[in-house]
Amino acid sequence: PQAAEAAGKLAGLTVDYVISSPFKRCLQTSAGIVRNLPGLPQGHWLVDWQLAEVGVGCVRVCQHTSPAHVHPNI
Repeated sequence: PQAAEAAGKLAGLTVDYVISSPFKRCLQTSAGIVRNLPGLPQGHWLVDWQLAEVGVGCVRVCQHTSPAHVHPNI
C-alpha cells in the first residue's frame, strides 16, 4: 500500500532514478515504487548506503538527473 501510494504521487512525472536505503523495508517499498513506474530504465534503481543514517529517509526519487530535483523523502 505505501509503495502504491508513493507511486501514485509520482504519476505523470518523469523519474530518472529511484534511490533506496539498504534496509529491508526500504528496499521493499522502493521495489513497489519501481514496479509502478513505467519506463524507468534498467539500472536506475539504486541503493545508497548513506541513506542508512538515522533521519535521512528511506527512498528518494530523482528527476532530470539533477540532485536539485530530488522528490521529498518517501
